[in-house]
Amino acid sequence: MPFKITSKTTGESHMIVTDGNGQASTAASWNAHTKDTNGGTADSGVWFGGSDPDDAKGALPYDDYTVEEQPSEANADRALIPAFDVSVHRDGVTVDLGTLTNDAPPTQTPPAPGVQTEATDADDGDHEAVADDSVTIVDTVSCTGLTPGEEYTLTGTLVDKETGEPVRPDGKAVTSTVAFVPDAADGTQEVTFTFDGAKLSGHAVVAFESLALDGQEVASHADVNDEGQTVKLVPPETPEAPAPGGKLPQTGDELPIAGICALAAAGCAATVIGIARSIGPRREEDEGEDG
Repeated sequence: MPFKITSKTTGESHMIVTDGNGQASTAASWNAHTKDTNGGTADSGVWFGGSDPDDAKGALPYDDYTVEEQPSEANADRALIPAFDVSVHRDGVTVDLGTLTNDAPPTQTPPAPGVQTEATDADDGDHEAVADDSVTIVDTVSCTGLTPGEEYTLTGTLVDKETGEPVRPDGKAVTSTVAFVPDAADGTQEVTFTFDGAKLSGHAVVAFESLALDGQEVASHADVNDEGQTVKLVPPETPEAPAPGGKLPQTGDELPIAGICALAAAGCAATVIGIARSIGPRREEDEGEDG
């Protein structure tokens, strides 16, 4: 295993590498300082400072040093030993570091799957739907923490907000199931419900969702008070009735004779008055010119 030793005073650093038994030393008795000095292999000697290597002396001048394990093929599947400090302040003293262990890296626990949903009317995407004989609600389910490549199943159930029980317009609960294989840990799926809502005017329905893997539920979202999961069913608009007497006679309609005469008379009167108003002033002007 390679370790870097760095002087905290000068910043000078050199590598020391353990042998096949995992042992290493800067002592000249282990590897002579003069042998491939600071070559960075398990057989290389180590020497700090600007003077020539001297096998009669220690490799490290008085100072404080930081020792750091370096990544390599030998420790690729292990957690690196945390850096530590060593002080050298006496001549000829060997600092025994004992046994340093490369532990296996901590196991990374993947996040548990989760779901969040938003139910909307398929016609306009809001949280209100007309309570007619064919209501369609789309529940957009946001999934997290999935394992790509595994097959999951989403099962949705519509629940009456007031009673907390599944909606049963025809005696059966309104449910919908979607199977999917994610290609990423996070994503969205749509679950669609279509049902007869003619008798549910004034009710609010809430979409509950259950996410399963291999038949076992791994996540769910079932909050009856979640407005995002809720769609209110409103009554259809009632067409306005025609006003009494507002229907005009149509071609072919049978009318009493008195009615026809009245209409004709009214038409004549309008014509006479119109003509009188049109020619009356002309006569006055003519008379003025004659005079």
